[in-house]
Order: sequence, then structure tokens, then C-alpha cells
Amino acid sequence: MTHQKEVKTLVLTLLITLGCLGAGYQIFRSVESASESTQEATPPETAAAQAVAEKPAEPSELAIAPDFDRVAGVPIGLFNYGGSTTWAPIRGSIDFEIQKARPEFRLQYVQPEEVAPSSQAGLEMLLEGKVAFSLASRLPSNNLLEELKAQGLRIRLVPVAESFDVAAVNWSLPLSELTVDQFNAIQAGKINNWREVGGPDLPIERFDRLVNEALLDTRPNLESDNIELFTTPSEAIRNVSETPGGLYVHTAAVLVPQCTVKTLALVNSSGETIIPYQEPLVPAADCPAQRNQVNLEALGSGAYPRQLSDTLYVVINQNGEAEQQAGEAYASFLLSDEGQTLLEHNGYLRIRQ
Repeated sequence: MTHQKEVKTLVLTLLITLGCLGAGYQIFRSVESASESTQEATPPETAAAQAVAEKPAEPSELAIAPDFDRVAGVPIGLFNYGGSTTWAPIRGSIDFEIQKARPEFRLQYVQPEEVAPSSQAGLEMLLEGKVAFSLASRLPSNNLLEELKAQGLRIRLVPVAESFDVAAVNWSLPLSELTVDQFNAIQAGKINNWREVGGPDLPIERFDRLVNEALLDTRPNLESDNIELFTTPSEAIRNVSETPGGLYVHTAAVLVPQCTVKTLALVNSSGETIIPYQEPLVPAADCPAQRNQVNLEALGSGAYPRQLSDTLYVVINQNGEAEQQAGEAYASFLLSDEGQTLLEHNGYLRIRQ
């Protein structure tokens, strides 16, 4: 674990007081200094990202508990929530454990209407009062912040974990790794055949998710001829499994344990190979009886490309009502010792030690 990961806010809570937006919207984003070797893999920040991304100094007001049983201030009732698909393994496992320990705090995941689940969809549902809190893995754009400001909604983003994107391909592809330069060239649409990176003479067919423009999206070249966009990760994964030249990039917690696709290692500019799964690789024939596990030690070492990491946030409605209590309680569950351990077991890097 690098020093930056240890320092990276337990206590960093992003208070967004949209009424003061002219003074700046402070959002937590970790500063990478441990691995200069991967700087070539980091794309230029967008103007919007530069405007909202800075390291805040104000600490979190949330009390940290050792386990779910001792999390304080938990409201009683049923609370709707929704948002980023990067959180899917958390919803399917950790939320179940929270509700087992605290049955008075009931959770219901809400699918957005007519759009795919995403960080932005969760924020819109929060704005519309359809959820008590939302889950995000991308930063809001300035346009969305202006919309929230106009509606008088005050939100706070509490960072709880780090996730790492990895590249998944069809099991039949006879490749196990890419260099960072090769990966970036493929993502930018400059390499369109696996032959160019040591594979077979096979067109690269990229699959990705459609993300609403209201969120900061630094993914390159989403309008390339060899990319097809889907609304959910499961659709993209299925297409990779059916396409010999398919490629899909998403969070390791989702892709590494999949039976129908395999994930590739990345080689950084120093020649270090970062393998996203714990070795040895579990073959498809042995899955799902055995599943590959995320190699957090390697991904969180500081050698993995910074462009492929995201911070997971609980978005809290600062309305002073039960919704705020619910969001703060959920964040407290995930920041507890028990919550951080479960996040790690599910393929996410803990924020606090």
C-alpha cells in the first residue's frame, strides 16, 4: 500500500454547497506522486475536471465504528438508493451484510426510468427525490452542478473506496498482457487489429457503456468505427464473450471474477507487469466453482496507470432530514472497519487502514 493510499481520506468529505458554487466546487481526488512511471498513461484533464477536482482540507464529520453493530445515528425505515454500476458487487454482497446486522435500516436499489444505471442517473434521481442517497464513481460536470444549484440541492460526496478499471477480452484470444502504450493506442482508436500487439490477425471490437454527458467522461474516442456502446456492463460482457476480437474496459471488481471473459495484465513504462487477478489464473472451465480474485496488492501498488482508477463516493442529500441520515449512515457502514474489510474482499481498495 503506498503512502498516498494511507493518507487518502478517511476523513476527506466533499462538502458541495451549491449556493457557493462561484467560490468553487471542491471534490476529493487523490494526487498521484508515487508512480512517475505511469504518467504517460494519464490523459490531459478536461477544463471541467480542473475546475472541480482539488484536494480539500476539511475533514469528515462521520464517526468511524469498528463494525456494523456499532455504527451510530442509523435511521429506521426503507430507503431507496441508486447510481453507478461500478458499485454492483457492493450492492450484491456488502449491502446484504449491512441489513443482516441492522435490520431496522432497509435498503432498496432503484433502477432509473428509461436510462441506464450510472452515477449521473443516481444524481438525477436524488434531484427528483426518488432516492434518499446515491452512489457515484464519476464526477458531476459543471452543467449538472448548475442544475443542482438551480434546484437548491446541497450534496456532500463521501469517498469510501478506490476501484481500478481493467481490460477484458474473449477467452480464445491468445494474449495475456498489453503495454500501457498499446492499451492507450487501442482506446484512442490508433490500433484496430490484435496483430499489431502480438496477437492474431483479428479486428479489435471495442465495447463500452454509454455515459450521460452530464458527467466528466475522459474515455477517448467513443465515436470510433470499431466501438459499440451498451447501456449495462452485462451486455458488454456478453458481447465480448461472443466476439473473438472483443475488448471491454470496466472495474476489476466486476470483470475479474467473470467466467465468460478474461482480464489482461498491463506492462508499465518501467517494464513492470501488473496482473489484475491473483495467480494462478482460474480457467473458464473451473468457473463458477472457482472464480478469479482481484489482485489489489498489485493494482494498489502505485504502478498501475492512474487513468484507470476511480474513487467511489456516497452522495448525501444535505437536507437535514431522514435522507441525510440515511446517506450518512450508509457511508459510515462502508467506512467502518468491517465495511472497509468487506470492500477489500469484494475487489475494492480501502480508503482507510
